[in-house]
Amino acid sequence: MKNRVFVLGLNHKTAPLEIREQLAYTPDDMRFLIPCLDSECLMEALLLSTCNRTEIYGVGSQEGRQKVERFFEESRSISLKDYFYYLEEEKAVNHLFHVAAGLDSMILGETQIMNQIKKAFLKAQEIGTINTVLMKMVEKALVAGKKVRKETNLSEGALSVPYAAAELGKKILSNINEKALLLIGAGETGELAAGYFHDLGVSEFYIANRTYSKGETLARKLGGTSISLDKIYEILPQVDIVIGAAYIEQDKYLIDREKAIPIIYRPLLMLDLGVPRNFDPSLNELDSIFLYSLDDLEQVVRKNLDRRKKEIPKARKIITEEVEKFMGWRNTLATRTIAIELRKQFEELQKKELERFRHRFPQDLFEELERFSMGLLGKFLHKPLVQIKEYSRRGEFEKLHIIQELFGLENQKKGLKENLEELKEELKEDIRKS
Repeated sequence: MKNRVFVLGLNHKTAPLEIREQLAYTPDDMRFLIPCLDSECLMEALLLSTCNRTEIYGVGSQEGRQKVERFFEESRSISLKDYFYYLEEEKAVNHLFHVAAGLDSMILGETQIMNQIKKAFLKAQEIGTINTVLMKMVEKALVAGKKVRKETNLSEGALSVPYAAAELGKKILSNINEKALLLIGAGETGELAAGYFHDLGVSEFYIANRTYSKGETLARKLGGTSISLDKIYEILPQVDIVIGAAYIEQDKYLIDREKAIPIIYRPLLMLDLGVPRNFDPSLNELDSIFLYSLDDLEQVVRKNLDRRKKEIPKARKIITEEVEKFMGWRNTLATRTIAIELRKQFEELQKKELERFRHRFPQDLFEELERFSMGLLGKFLHKPLVQIKEYSRRGEFEKLHIIQELFGLENQKKGLKENLEELKEELKEDIRKS
């Protein structure tokens, strides 16, 4: 088959960060693919670029693949042959479906990739680099991704310490939207953890940071209040959650047991994400305090990852089923039009020949002759049409191409284009809804 579905790209498994960052593209960069498109060698293209992968999915010939390779290398002026992978037909489809399900992500089962695929599709549609085959492929990939997440636990459980901290808070505290939180340390880890609690609905934030202006910036972002480090004990009785994510000198705790005992009179969840530890470990001996260290949270993350890994076989089974559905559609797409055009060609020939002899027969005999010729045509075409389907089922597309040439099916491409235009409109709506 001349035009094949393929993917050419690299990801976190095949290329280090310093290479991946050179191959990072924005959605608008997809317009640079337009010169690569050609009705003969590269019919469709879709660029998927995230922090962990850059891939181009295409429909085309070997020459089309070479165009994509040149696009990558010329746009960034680097040799990429040691980092790229190339897959085609069912392997390419299987790859995209695994990507959509989160099975090929750095964080197993992550969900952000679904939106990234959808955004890539919408941009390709806007620019005009995508057509029916890739549209259907993206639609089915999104269906597979949603099905995996619905029917398995592949995306359940936090796989980062800040997210695990937030999940723990949600489990331990009821009415979390009524709780107040004190964050000590406005670095990356602290900001991520506070952000997750903000997403859960925590209503009140206090941010204490060594650099006051940095704490103030984060406080504004969360709709909270910035305080100085010397105000921690003053605020402590007013909050339900304390997160420690600051760098401190060893054995100089930001919250000390002896100082905390007199002022803590209600349940307090303490999440110590610091190294060295921010909170006195002996605080956990107090009945009203629930203290979790970095080691505790990392253990939660490891258990969650183990649980996700156990879901991989279920996810792969779903993907296999969805890939088979797509390949079935793919294999019958051209076949259906070839069969229609072949029958149409012979029916036109039959009508033309009948018309030549109409004047030689009475109407009743002519109608009988017409029925006879229709039956004969059906019997004549039965075996070729069955064989066309069989060629498609076996993936012997070269033989289908020979049939096109043998019978001069010149309108086949035109007929296929008309059918595909209708299908494109249906697929656009399906992907928007997914």
